[in-house]
Amino acid sequence: SNLSIAWNISYNSTALLWNYEYTLQGNKDISHFILEVTDPSSLSDFLNPQVKIGAGDWTPVFFEGPAVWGDKQGNSNPGLPADLYGIKFSGGATSVSYSFQTSQDPVWGNFYVKSGRAKVNDTKVWLYSYNNALGSDSGNELDFIPRPDGGNLPVVPEPISSILFVSGGAALAGIHLQKKKKKT
Repeated sequence: SNLSIAWNISYNSTALLWNYEYTLQGNKDISHFILEVTDPSSLSDFLNPQVKIGAGDWTPVFFEGPAVWGDKQGNSNPGLPADLYGIKFSGGATSVSYSFQTSQDPVWGNFYVKSGRAKVNDTKVWLYSYNNALGSDSGNELDFIPRPDGGNLPVVPEPISSILFVSGGAALAGIHLQKKKKKT
């Protein structure tokens, strides 16, 4: 279906939130888009969800989940190679953009997209797409897309200067103690 997916992720340091935006384009209408999120996540983790159809304006949108999505749900997710815990946005056009905000940092993850049907050798088949890593043990970053990570805890790396300061202070204290012992 000549599907392309692009993303723009930015951090708002005033609101302390990540802005996630995904744009999907294909030659058939997008039925829905499932984006992996960390299990467990809750609806309240994702703020201000919006959709933009084509070149239209951003409008509020409802999404389903977070939930486990699989290929056993009728024709909803044909060809989905593995269960996927995520949020599901509806589509309805050949060019659709989705956005939301969250405090969750970006990490590599998976997606699944279903679009319309196409005729192949006189048979109508569903058109769908997913990233190469979905259902596999890929270690290649190019097989993923960025997605929000609910399991992250803010970590402030210890700068090397602090380590040098502490070790330097300990060395000076040791020298000072040695001089004091020599005087007595």
